[in-house]
Amino acid sequence: MSEPKVAREVAEAEVLRWAEALDVTVDLDIRERIVVAVMDGRATFDADTERFTLRLRKPLRLENGTVIESLAISEPNGAQLLAAGKARDVMGQALGLLAAVTEQPIGMIERMGQKDITVASGLLGFFG
Repeated sequence: MSEPKVAREVAEAEVLRWAEALDVTVDLDIRERIVVAVMDGRATFDADTERFTLRLRKPLRLENGTVIESLAISEPNGAQLLAAGKARDVMGQALGLLAAVTEQPIGMIERMGQKDITVASGLLGFFG
């Protein structure tokens, strides 16, 4: 395991500031995963735009050769919530919502690794 880019105490304080700024309580397990992503330098929050950026652990290569290295995650709007809710199961709804708020095709989101999906979903939870 490589040295963290951000000290644990700093990362924990940062995640708590995000929660306070967005007026949410974050589950301890999810918070820990996000803290680790911050420590790795993979998760940031822009308070002005209220948008998270998540650098993927494993970049994704699309069929056209484009490489997706990071996702911008913003608050979902009503239309995005409604569209995601039409999926048949909870996982389909979660992936559909993640695709909508990142403005990425569902096929790309479906190729993400579980660790990246978990952190991205956790960041999305800050808007809940």
